[in-house]
Order: sequence, then structure tokens, then C-alpha cells
Amino acid sequence: MLYYDVLLPLIFDQPFTYASEEELSVGQVVKVSFRNKMVHGIVVAPRKIEEGIPANIKSIIKVIDFSLVAQELEFIERVSNYNIARRGGVLKQVLPSSIMPSIEKEGWNQQPREEHFSFTIPVLSDDQREIVDKISCIHSHKVHVIDGETGSGKTEVYLSIAKKVIESGKQVLILLPEIVLTKQLLLRFKERVGTSSIEWHSGISVKQKRENFIKIITGNGQFILGARSALFLPFKNLGLIVIDEEHDKSFKQEDNVVYNARDMAVLKAKIFNIPVLLSSATPSLETHYNIQKGKYLSYKLRNRFGGSLLPEVVIVDLNRDKPGRDRAISGSLYAEILNTLKIKKQTLLFLNKRGFAPIVHCGECQTSFTCRNCNALMVYHKSTGKMLCHYCGSKREALSKCTLCENENLIFLGTGVEKLEEEVRHLFPMARVVSMTSDTSRGGKDAEDNIGRIINNEVDIIIGTQILAKGLHFPELHFVAVVDAESNMLGFDIRALERTYQLLHQVAGRAGRMKKRGKVMIQTTQPCNPVIEYLKNFDQEGFLSTELEAREISNMPPFSRLIAVNIAANKDVDAAACAREIKKFIPNSNEVEVIGPAPSPLYFLRNKYRYRLLIKTAKNININSILQRINLKFNSKAVKVSVDVDPQSFL
Repeated sequence: MLYYDVLLPLIFDQPFTYASEEELSVGQVVKVSFRNKMVHGIVVAPRKIEEGIPANIKSIIKVIDFSLVAQELEFIERVSNYNIARRGGVLKQVLPSSIMPSIEKEGWNQQPREEHFSFTIPVLSDDQREIVDKISCIHSHKVHVIDGETGSGKTEVYLSIAKKVIESGKQVLILLPEIVLTKQLLLRFKERVGTSSIEWHSGISVKQKRENFIKIITGNGQFILGARSALFLPFKNLGLIVIDEEHDKSFKQEDNVVYNARDMAVLKAKIFNIPVLLSSATPSLETHYNIQKGKYLSYKLRNRFGGSLLPEVVIVDLNRDKPGRDRAISGSLYAEILNTLKIKKQTLLFLNKRGFAPIVHCGECQTSFTCRNCNALMVYHKSTGKMLCHYCGSKREALSKCTLCENENLIFLGTGVEKLEEEVRHLFPMARVVSMTSDTSRGGKDAEDNIGRIINNEVDIIIGTQILAKGLHFPELHFVAVVDAESNMLGFDIRALERTYQLLHQVAGRAGRMKKRGKVMIQTTQPCNPVIEYLKNFDQEGFLSTELEAREISNMPPFSRLIAVNIAANKDVDAAACAREIKKFIPNSNEVEVIGPAPSPLYFLRNKYRYRLLIKTAKNININSILQRINLKFNSKAVKVSVDVDPQSFL
């Protein structure tokens, strides 16, 4: 009898020992029984008898005709070590429990029909062709950054590179942010590649996932479009990874295994010795820094494809041009919308606030109503007649009177997209208006229908949140207005200004992408804010230089490393006490600074009291062993402790 350590896709870091009469290789996928349930795991090491064999060893039930290669095992190990995540949790991303039983039932040896590709790439400009030629001749690991203005043709560049990789017999993975909301981009890919592209995200069925998984592990699926989870798929012959909109914060997974898909993609590409391509019109500051340090190779596309010009940007000072009472549209904005309607072009009004009003307030006792489960304000959604917490999702019927003083004088403060839509319909009653937010596009089908209407010029005015900033191309869109620039600059986040610039730059870039030059209007109470000035001139280099200097002065990333230790408990006293004990456990030095503990900005969330410590270290300091011990020592039934390496959210 032979014995093997088997890692299971469960919440454990350590493997479990099983017996087998067969000689098995490391990486072999096997089926075993664990706590009376059947699970698939991987052999990570043979267990020698002299190392000690536990009593009552169970036997491996079935050896599956599929193995993970050594690089995949190394990737699991390094993702686990870097992110202080349990190895079993990482393995669960590689062998998804939602499809393993289905594959077991249907069989692992299915042979999907071989797909044949028929790439159609438009004629490239000289600049595009030069970038394609430079990147295509590098087959080993390098990080390439396509830094291209909105509408400059970045997608055509990386699709041309992908075409060459696929023609060499290898697979290409393209990661997209919020893939369910990027139907137009998927359609563009299908037009270029044919019907052979494979999708991997939460919006496809278990059956489709099973079929796609088999295609990927057998190598019959060569062109894969996916959300961040697709990075963990066990590819047969991966040759290129592309991260589209690499700056987007949705590449960070915040629960279970916490990781940044962009950074882990760079890691995976290094392990597999393949190129990785980061694409963005607004590269992250970390990426910009790595380019400066010579770690990443940069390729710039500063001109829009087809010769179209960047839009004219106009700043409206709301201190001078004030909208009417309880209104959001200034006189200047009203006139420009009217002018755009007259020339039969489209307008996009951007407001990154869901719902009707962010605050429901009693005018008598001055109470603002918060969520029962969180210390967050309830947002009034007039379309559903409910008040909604945007953090935990809890709902309650809209109030007709104050629950404390029973006064009926309730005031809806602030403007969300629903209130803005009411205002637009009142001011422009003949216009065809559509609103697009995550609330109205949850099923994907509504978003797809609305995008189709916009492309077919069946809409005059588009109102929406940040989902409209991601990879969408509307040929007739001439005018874009940012209704409230300030709301994006606020937050508990070192990246607040960076994200504001990225978001507003991306939104502005939707305007005038065809021959007629577009126009952008930014409504602000801070017209002299440097971010507004940089946006007005599309001066990305100036913004990045200024922001990088500010980060260096404060010794914040990318000049240092941040790690958040988050503590949550049912009782405030338990969370606070645990946070204080963790601080004592972490050694302070010149190269390790502990900030806090302090209550989190969202101090009460989902019925848990929350505290946080921030650990700032020099970039060459590794404190992973301390963080792993914190995870083991301080987690209990009463208190949950989680570690977030390189945090993106500071709530």
C-alpha cells in the first residue's frame, strides 16, 4: 500500500493522507471521501512510512485521468503564500466545486469537437502594427503595457497579438472587468474571432462551464474570455494573458481568497514563462511606477484610431452657474443637451450614485436613516418604493413618516440617477431617455438590449453610473457630461484621486469617437482642483507625476507595501480587544509600521463590529510568516480575522 498527501478544495491549508495501491504522480487529480462527502483533490506529495502514517487511513476512491502540471502547483502555492490564503481555498478556484460532480457524471475523457478560428482584424495603423511586431517577437515572460488613449485601438492591437499566439497552437486568456456588463465587447470579440471564443464567468450555466472547462484542459479551447476567476483555470497550453482595463478595481477579489487578478496574472505568466499584456487608457500608478523602474515595457498609442480628435472639455463652476433648487442640471449643461438634441446626436449624463436620493432625512428631529445591519445610510430607490443599503443589500419599505418623532416632513437629500432621470424627462419631454446602472442591468439581458438601442440610435439621452465607463463604444455619442465630479473624489482611500481621474477620463473618452469632434462638460464646485485641470487637458502624464510625488512624500504604495488586518465580531469589546492583541503581536521597527488599531470607516457592517490595523512595510521586507501566525492564532468562533495584502478597499 502506498500513501499520499492530498490537498482538498476546502478551507484547509494542510493536505490529508490517503492510501492507494497505484503509484501516483504529484499533481494527479483524485476522488476521495472527506467527512462523508465526495471531493476531488490533488496529490501534492508521497507520504513515506518513516514519516508516520495516521491510523484509519481512507483509500483514494478513484484516480482521475487528469493532472495539474508542476507550474500550476507552484502557482497555487505562491498565490497562497503571497495573499495569506489557505491552499485549499486557492485549489477551489482551480477545481470549481460547482462543476466537478457534473464532469464526474459526464466523464473526464470527453473530446469536444476541435474549433477552427477565422480571425478578422481590421487594417492596423503604422503605430499599431509596430507595437504588434515588437510584442509578437517576444515569446518568454515579459510584462507589456499598452498605454493608449480612449478610442486609439488598443483592443485591435492585442487581438492581433492573440491571433499570432493561437496560430502557433497555444491558448490565450483575456481577463475583462465585470464581464457580464461588457456584452458589447464580447460581441466585438466574436466578430473578430468567430464563434470559437470561450467565456468563463458567473453569468454562464453550469452545463456551459463544464463544457468550457473540458475544452480548456484539453487545449481545444484556445481563445478564452473571462472574469478574474478564469485566471485559475488549468490551461493545457497557455501562451498569453491579457488584462484589459488593468487599472480597474474589480480585478480585486475581496472575499474568500483575497487577491488581485492583475498581479496574480503577472505571477502566473512568470511561472509559465509567457508574456502578459496590460491594456488601459489610464494605467494604474503601480503600473506606471513599474514602467519607470524598467520592470514593464511600455507602448503608447496617443492618437485615436481613424484620426478622430479628443473631445473638447468645458468646466462648469457650480458656484457661479448654480442649478435650481433640488436640481442637478446647470444652465450651461441644459443648453448643451438642447444643442446636442438639435444636431440629432446622443448625450451621456454620468452620475456615480445609484437610486433616487442618497439620504433620507427627517426635517423635524434631524435624523438620517441608517441600515439596521450597518452604520451606513439607507438610499431611497423610488423605482421600487424601497430604501436600500448599498453595503449589505438589506431593504425596507420607503418611509411615509419619521420612525422616531412620527413627523411626515421627510426630506430626500442629494441626487441619484433616478432623480436625475426625472429631471431630464421633465426638461426634455420629447427626448428618448434610457438609464443604465447595476440596478437596472443585473440580468445582463436588459443591459444588452439598452446597448443595442443606443448603438442603433434609438436613444437620445443616456444616464448612468460607472458601468458606462467600461469598454463601450457608441458611434453617435457626441456629448458627455459629468454631473457631479466631487462625489468621486471623496473616500477613505489613498487611491481616491487616482480613481477619480481614471473614471472621469474613461467616461470623457466615450465622446466623439467618430469623425465629428465630441464635447465633454464637467460640473464641479472645485474648478481649480488639480484633478479637474489635468482632466481638462487630458494630461495623464502630469497627473501621474503629481500623484506619484505625493505618494513618495507620504511613503505610500508603490513606494511601500500596505497590508490590512481586518477584525470582525458580534461584540464591539471582542473586536477591539483582539485588535489590540494583534498590534502587540506585530514587531514595530524602522521598516515595519503599524497604524491603528481603529474602528473601520464602516464600523458596523452586516451585524458585525469592525476594527482594522494597517501595516506599512518597506517593499523588501517579508512579514508573511507573522501574518500567517496571526491568521492561526487570533481567528476564533467569536472573532474573525482576515488579512488583505495590497488592499484596494479601505472601508
